[in-house]
Amino acid sequence: MSHLNQTGRFDNVSALIEYVCTQPRPLSTDYVPVCPFPYVNRGWLGSLEGDDVEGAQALQLKESDLYDISMFDTDVVFDDCSMRMSEALGSKYAMKCGMYFLMSFIPTVLSCSFLRTMYLTKLAKNKGKGKKQSLNMSEKMCILNIFIGFFTCILMIDIDSYNGFMHLEYWRPIFLGLVGGAMYHIMVMLVTNWVGIIDAAMSKKKPAWSENFGLFTIVSCYLVEIVFGYLEFHVGPSSHLEAASNGNMRAFKYLYTSLLIIIWTAIGIRYGLKLSSTLKSGAKDGPNPQLRKIQKYIFALALGASLGAMQKLVATPKFLGKDLFRNLPPCSLKGFYMGPTTTFYILTLIIQWSIVYAQQPGKKTVRSGVTSAFSKVSTVISGRSRRGSVTPSMMQMTSSTSERSTRKSSFSSSTGVSGLSSTSSVAPGEEKA
Repeated sequence: MSHLNQTGRFDNVSALIEYVCTQPRPLSTDYVPVCPFPYVNRGWLGSLEGDDVEGAQALQLKESDLYDISMFDTDVVFDDCSMRMSEALGSKYAMKCGMYFLMSFIPTVLSCSFLRTMYLTKLAKNKGKGKKQSLNMSEKMCILNIFIGFFTCILMIDIDSYNGFMHLEYWRPIFLGLVGGAMYHIMVMLVTNWVGIIDAAMSKKKPAWSENFGLFTIVSCYLVEIVFGYLEFHVGPSSHLEAASNGNMRAFKYLYTSLLIIIWTAIGIRYGLKLSSTLKSGAKDGPNPQLRKIQKYIFALALGASLGAMQKLVATPKFLGKDLFRNLPPCSLKGFYMGPTTTFYILTLIIQWSIVYAQQPGKKTVRSGVTSAFSKVSTVISGRSRRGSVTPSMMQMTSSTSERSTRKSSFSSSTGVSGLSSTSSVAPGEEKA
């Protein structure tokens, strides 16, 4: 590995530091490593050694991505790659890992608690009936949240792989792929539920096309995220450079998942608008609060998914035919705690906490009204199928039925679909998740 011969590449230590710290961040395409990942030269970021508060603040307050040579000691040693990046950052790296771990661990534990409560409630309701019920949407969402949280917490132990615990080229891409695949899983599960409510209110069975395409999307996204995330580090020239990833592999992964995101976003918007139209046609006084809540769910998901797809598509041309370096040796603390390298984790935390908020049992949250509204939609659609139109008396009867059901048991709605469907009060023709 001639590229690791520092004395042969640089005239002095200052030249080495300048080369590393003037690289574009967070992504470089021309960098050639000076040390095996995750190591740096002994004495790197010397002002942070021993948790020098004054030096750390100076680095953190820098307005430029460029380094300040005064922040480095004269103790940086040529050809001595014996210090891990985590050591160079002192306690700052441990603090970052601990902070993100805790923010992911709490919603994971809460989801476990919610799932147990839902299970015990269902068990009590079915006592003596001997009938085994399938998982409803709330239970599925909690299980996926636990799944995401489990692997995210493992990743957070060594969030940037600076300590060598989470191997950058092996375990990290696999775990990231599992978490990323679970996010697509949630999106597809929600949209197929909308499709089922609209198209299958009478048959109590989701349309075959949405079931089949949904299954294909979920399985393929898991495989693409894991397989191509792994191949990034093991195909082409990047396989010979420490911490480098193959741009073509990443570009394919981004293009494939973006295409599916766009398709499912379009399906979600189409059926969301169809759902809104159905409710409007049965409401003589205009859109009700429940309708507004449904619209917020629909368009929030559409907006989030669209932004995710756009971010991937815009970044793809930068990757083609290039070797990518995202894990460069740290030269300052700018963007260290919250920056481009933590975007994925922040998105993951937002999803985890959103699921916790929506699924909390024992309280009448925003989902209660949405659950009632979806029951109403199914009844309206069923009435249309039988009579060809919706009468005001039908809407009034459905509304009063939903209200009585909600007053009877606010907790029972928590075991139904969070913001999507209900298993506690299922209207005629409504599908149980």
